Parts: sequence; C-alpha cells; structure tokens
Amino acid sequence: MIFTYKDVSTLQGRAWHILELRNPRMIEPTLRRLGKALPTIFRDDPVEIFVPVAKRDLDVFELSTQDCIFGRSTNFQSLLRLKSVTGIVGLMTLADSGRASDVLTWADADVQKLIATAEEEFRQRAIGIEPGTFVRILNGQMRDLCGVAEIVDDGKAVVRITLRTKSILLETPIRNLLNLGQVPKEQRVYYYGPLVDQLVKDFPDEGPRLIEEDLHLDDADTSVEVTDEPLPVPETKKHSRQRTVTALVKKLVMLENQHNPIEIAKVIVAALKSGEIKAPKNLFIVYCIIKNLLLKEHFRKVDPSIRNYREVIHKYGNGYKFSAQQIAGLDPELDIPVQTPQVRLDHSFPATTPVQHSKRNRRSSMSLSE
Repeated sequence: MIFTYKDVSTLQGRAWHILELRNPRMIEPTLRRLGKALPTIFRDDPVEIFVPVAKRDLDVFELSTQDCIFGRSTNFQSLLRLKSVTGIVGLMTLADSGRASDVLTWADADVQKLIATAEEEFRQRAIGIEPGTFVRILNGQMRDLCGVAEIVDDGKAVVRITLRTKSILLETPIRNLLNLGQVPKEQRVYYYGPLVDQLVKDFPDEGPRLIEEDLHLDDADTSVEVTDEPLPVPETKKHSRQRTVTALVKKLVMLENQHNPIEIAKVIVAALKSGEIKAPKNLFIVYCIIKNLLLKEHFRKVDPSIRNYREVIHKYGNGYKFSAQQIAGLDPELDIPVQTPQVRLDHSFPATTPVQHSKRNRRSSMSLSE
C-alpha cells in the first residue's frame, strides 16, 4: 500500500525514513488518520508513504515490518511533524535519541525490493478466483462480507452476497477480493470468519445446522447491484445508487443473459412505473444505457472486432434495432418524455434596468479595483 501526495516523481532515488507506529493492533485507524493529515502537513510538498502490508483478512491487517512504515519527502521538517498524527511515534532515530540529527534513513534500492515483494503478495491474494469461487470483499461498502464470484473478466468480478432477505450483486476489481475457495460449502455464509470455523470444529454435528439457514434467502430473491467505491458515502436518499437504470440493465445483461433490447426495455419500463428504480430525465437516456451496455458487456465480448452498435445490427439482424420512441410505446401511460424539451436562454437585459449594489458590494468593488 502506497500513499502519494502531489508529484512524487521528484522523489525517485531519494532515501526513505522509517516511521514507527505506536500500536501494531491499531494500524488501520492510524493509516486513516495519516491519509487525512498529509495535505494539511505537507501542503505544496510531495510525500510518499509505503505501507508493507503482509496479510489482509477479517479484522486482520498485518505488516511485514511489524510496526514500521516508510516515508520520504522533499520537506524533512514536515516528515518530523508526522508524529502529531495519533498512533505515530515519529521518525526512527539512532539509539532512540529523538534528535532530528540522528534520524535513520533506508536506501531506496532496499525499499524498492520490499515494494516488489508486497506487490507480488498482493497479486497472489486473488490468484485462482474464477466463477464459483468463495471470496471475501476487502474494501468498500460491502467490506468483510463473503460471497461467490459469478462473473470474472478483464480484472473485474461480479460477486453475489447472499444475505437473509436479499441477494446483493457487487461489481468490484478482482484485487479487492480474498480467495476463500478452501472453505467447505456448508460454511459459506456471508459472515464467514474464524468464529464460524471454530464453531464447526467444536460442534461437528450441531455447528453446521446452526448456520445452515443463513446459506439461503428467507424471502423472495431480491437482487440489487451496487458499485464498489474506494471511499463509500452512505446513501440517505430514497433512491440509492443500487436502484438505477444502469444497475438493472447490468444485472439483466451480465447475470440473467438477456440480450434482446426490447425485452430489456420492458423490464426497465415496468420497474420505472412501479418506482423500483429512479426515473431518468427522458427515455433517450434509457435507450443509450441499454445500447451501450449491450455493446460493452455482451457483443464486444462475443466479437472484439465490433466497433459500434450499428455493426451489431448489421451482423445479428434487425431484431436488435430499437429506439427511444419504441421504449415510450411500451407503456403510453409512463410519464417520462422521450426527450427533454430544451429551454431557450435569453441573456439580454433591458438597458434601462438599473443594477443595484449593496454597500458591502460597493466596498468590495472598490477594494478590488484598488
């Protein structure tokens, strides 16, 4: 894991300093505070922080260096100020003297070897993930939940997380997944962890029965697709990002293998009418979403030589030809325009209209002109 701020290209070849962490069991919250503090401490100076992560799992964040991370910057004084971040002791010094003149450095060549090792371990973490593999989500709004990879392609995966009352479809990079393929099928609940494993070991007969009901949905299968984000923000609106035309079309194309645009449009129109998904400004937007996702998520994967949707119609027939007007005709009572009427903006003002300025505005204008 590497934190960068500003242009770090000027730091190439520069020696690193060793930052000592106060508590190895509180690494993750310390790193969050560090990331937020970098812009305030360094301002216009570049800084690079390398965190040699050795292992990531449920409630596990271990470093290969135990309690040390590395940092370098063009501003040495700002590096010294990092000790103001809660959880960071400061720069490591000779014999723990604490003096700036005794700060230890680490050659860039040696740190680059550690970086290469960490990157390889990072790649190894997701090796072997394929459709049907049981995985854990490492970052994002579904962090620490477990599910089954249903689609794996081009560095991304769609993971189905089966909760008690709904099934969530999460699209995320493969590198954000931890391969848990070794977990027995009878233990593959969304909250799998060491406690589940220990429960089955302690009670071989009764343990699996206690968690068996959590392997399946209680109610009707209600699938929702979410998009994983590096810094997820809780949704407070009635229609969250899961309830959009894009999410529903992705689900239909990628997971339910529906490739007929009119049939997809029928499902979208029904969902719009029921209020299941948020209504766009016009149906031309719906038309573009269906066309673009069919092209990207299906036809180009079948035939990479296809460049645009016109070639899809030419190759596969007029059955794939449709329009926004056809979508509107599926339900005339749907209160969404085919296209949003454009409003003409008139930027002319009557010459006789006086412009009123407050006293504050007049003073501001005078100070600016001066």
